Amino acid sequence: MKLNILAFGAHPDDIELGCSGTLLRQIKLGYTVGLIDLTQGELGTRGTPTLRLEEAEAARLKNGSFGARKFEYGRWLF
Repeated sequence: MKLNILAFGAHPDDIELGCSGTLLRQIKLGYTVGLIDLTQGELGTRGTPTLRLEEAEAARLKNGSFGARKFEYGRWLF
């Protein structure tokens, strides 16, 4: 899969909260956008890692980007 833009976030939903407007505009212009969360949000004070991942995945589906939401065996799974 070829990506034009690859955004990195420290935690699930950080990308969506921090730069979703910019990414949505790029998607509407025809660019392919990928999202990578570097952690699962396991040290967050609100919610759980599972809830953060579910929220981030729901946002990804709505905005039309590709996301790597799970890191296994040294590879991001898209």
